[in-house]
Amino acid sequence: MENNTFEMEQLKEQIAILNKKLDHETIVNENLLRNAMSSKMRNANNYAWIDLAMGVVAVLLFFIIYIFGECSGWFFLFTTLMLAVSVIIGFMTNKVKSDDLMNGDLVEVKKKALLMKQQKRKTLLYYSIPVILVWLPWAIYDISYRNHPDFFWGHAISMIIGGIIGGLIGYRMYCKMQKNVTEVLDQIKELEKE
Repeated sequence: MENNTFEMEQLKEQIAILNKKLDHETIVNENLLRNAMSSKMRNANNYAWIDLAMGVVAVLLFFIIYIFGECSGWFFLFTTLMLAVSVIIGFMTNKVKSDDLMNGDLVEVKKKALLMKQQKRKTLLYYSIPVILVWLPWAIYDISYRNHPDFFWGHAISMIIGGIIGGLIGYRMYCKMQKNVTEVLDQIKELEKE
């Protein structure tokens, strides 16, 4: 009888030790997932800084074009305003910070990430594409046709090719950012299952 009691006590101790190890394993796995999610969101948020840097460079280039009289003041103002709005929208839609993923409530982070993903899609469809469809023909007219009608077709074709390449680069960045946010949402779902 004493032997059974001793074995039961040992079994209880082993179960307690096993439970502690499992709790520690769950915490370690959750921390690893949170670190991975944080890294992905940091990458997604870095795109806003890339947009800012590219916007500043573009404004400086268009300022030089304007100074040399190669575009109208209205076109330069529209371009500057368009780029400023793009940068502001980029920073406003990046609502999920990597620190939120490390310390925050995952339900709140999930809501923010979903909202961020939806806003990025809406920005592409309702701002970026329509603005580019107005800006590119205006750029072709203002920079090429108005100033250099003899070279219009050469300028127009090169500007269209440049616009397509820039659009593809922008769309690739958009897809990567959306992919990162989707992966974070999938990882949050995995954590919620546990």
